[in-house]
Amino acid sequence: MTVTNAEGRVGLIGCGIIADVRVPALRAAGLDVVGVSTRAGSTKVHDFATKHEIGRVYDDWRQMLADADAFDAFVVSTWPDGTPDVLLAAMPLGKPILVEKPVAWNSATHRKLLAQPHDNVIVGYNRRFYRSVQEARCELLDGPPVVAALTVPTEVPTPEQADPSGRYMQQFYESVSALGLDLTRFVLGDLQLDAVRRLTNPAGNVVALAAMLSTKRGDVLQLTCNWRTPSNYSLVLNRAGRRTELLPFEIATVYDSMEVVQPTDDYPVRRYMPKPARRVALEGVDLQQKPGFVGEALALRSMIGGSAPPEFAARLEDAAAVTALCEALTGVTLGDSNPSTYHH
Repeated sequence: MTVTNAEGRVGLIGCGIIADVRVPALRAAGLDVVGVSTRAGSTKVHDFATKHEIGRVYDDWRQMLADADAFDAFVVSTWPDGTPDVLLAAMPLGKPILVEKPVAWNSATHRKLLAQPHDNVIVGYNRRFYRSVQEARCELLDGPPVVAALTVPTEVPTPEQADPSGRYMQQFYESVSALGLDLTRFVLGDLQLDAVRRLTNPAGNVVALAAMLSTKRGDVLQLTCNWRTPSNYSLVLNRAGRRTELLPFEIATVYDSMEVVQPTDDYPVRRYMPKPARRVALEGVDLQQKPGFVGEALALRSMIGGSAPPEFAARLEDAAAVTALCEALTGVTLGDSNPSTYHH
């Protein structure tokens, strides 16, 4: 579905894997993707435009920004090597912007972005729009502080040789691990790192870590990053008489009591079974499109109409906080790469 009036014209910067699923989600939200661009020298942008029936094609994103009057909003779906340059050029135009995560590789670059006016920018941490995640946030706000546990079995390819650049940790910054940190910040609030212990291989590269974090409200979070372990991503909130599980993040299960199953001849062991009070899962459009993407597109559409985005939409401050947490947890600060090499 596309809009039929002049408002809602989106310019897409980037034509990689994520951009490929952004287009149908934007259209499902009633927005019209009327132009696409990418970095100079890309060979993919024309094929992308043909596939998605996009009329305007720019061989360089700078050309698109120079034609800003043709658009009501921009979606930036570039690799983080080039995203900061795109944002620094696009933000002064005053158009609403939805930018893909991660926005930048390090805190220093985030500070440069935050130094510019950026009220027109939301960041694509799409899991904030899940019904399950919003249920977990409501559960937290309805009660006293919790003891929480976040597990992220990330896919960091730890090298056997020393890597002073730390680039092997890049996947941590861009994977569901970082997304899980943002999701947890959304549910619990700002996180303070209290302690961290890392496991390293003989070359000194990190292979796993465990950490304790807390919030100003008094919540306590135990974080386990177990590299390439056969387990699922999960966030669990525990308080007296109540337990909420995001396991996986797409499903929230709330438990409010225990069922005691007495021993039997067939199974002579007493069992204590948590009883679910309710379960909240994805539904509707999130089962038809990439979950959360239509919600983000609707937030962008509301900004085009002059409204503020929903309070749960991520902002540049949230992206900066996640990157700072990644740096503190891993002990690795990534450098900027050559912007001309970004490949989305």
